[in-house]
Amino acid sequence: MACLSTVAWLGRNGHNLGSMFGPLNGVRVALVIAAFVAALAAFVAGYTAAGLVLMAGVALHGLGWLYLYR
Repeated sequence: MACLSTVAWLGRNGHNLGSMFGPLNGVRVALVIAAFVAALAAFVAGYTAAGLVLMAGVALHGLGWLYLYR
């Protein structure tokens, strides 16, 4: 939680966080897409539990992104 409070503090004090996290955002998007594709592959291969866990992670990540976007 200390890291999140530091990020919030930096944002409130006029620092441009977009330039700091820009390159990491592309990596994050690629990893989430890969998790979604892996979940679909798990469902097709019959690994329902693994697919559900991956889909839950992707969904939670999406909800977190929406929360931070606001």
